[in-house]
Amino acid sequence: GIGTYGYSWSGADGLSGTDSSVSRTYGSPGSKSASVNVTSGGQQVTQACGNVEVFQPTLAIVPPSAAVQAGGGTVQLVARYDADGPSGPSEEQTVTSDSQWSSSDSAKASVNNTSQKGLVTGNVVGSVTVTASYTDQYGNALSAGAPITVTQTLACSPSTQVAILNSPFSLQASGGTNYQWSAPNGTPASGSGLNFTTLYDDFYDDTTVTVTSGSETASCAVTDLLPLQAGCDARSSPVGSTNQKWSAL
Repeated sequence: GIGTYGYSWSGADGLSGTDSSVSRTYGSPGSKSASVNVTSGGQQVTQACGNVEVFQPTLAIVPPSAAVQAGGGTVQLVARYDADGPSGPSEEQTVTSDSQWSSSDSAKASVNNTSQKGLVTGNVVGSVTVTASYTDQYGNALSAGAPITVTQTLACSPSTQVAILNSPFSLQASGGTNYQWSAPNGTPASGSGLNFTTLYDDFYDDTTVTVTSGSETASCAVTDLLPLQAGCDARSSPVGSTNQKWSAL
């Protein structure tokens, strides 16, 4: 060209400019195009520039979902950041300690946001969502959520029970819902609900009562005892004898 140069840029997402080079911050991912029209003297030429690929950064929690025991069970979650998303060439980075963590219901499950970030503690049975939030070096505010199920192991209590024949005894279930009971040879031999009362009218030595909830089963060991019995034995003796003896059997 001869003399001064003039530039006019155009392209995707409103790209424009009149300098020899332009910069653009894109707010959406995709393939971005650009072209420049250059004038000098009485000449002009338009040149299409090669496209650039703008990736969407992502944040993910690993594992993406988890189950934890109520009453203090724990599970560690990890936050993973990918600057160019799963389709880009760069590798993921662990940003657990740089993220902010929160629980949708801390009464059911809390998450550590201080000393050991991402550590989830189960409190009571229920479901929550744990969220990690992270802002990258480009100012992208990202967040990811992981559903957490707080469970409790099915249990029958007391785990061992001494049952006297023909005397009712009660058991209680915990750690599930819709409890179903089975007591072979008991009266009743089955039942439903949180509590179950039955008795044995015959001696079976050791037996087992089971409770089910969904696919889980728990059992209580039951030992049968005969009712307490007593008897007396006495021997006849003459009047005035000092050796009259009574014996308990």
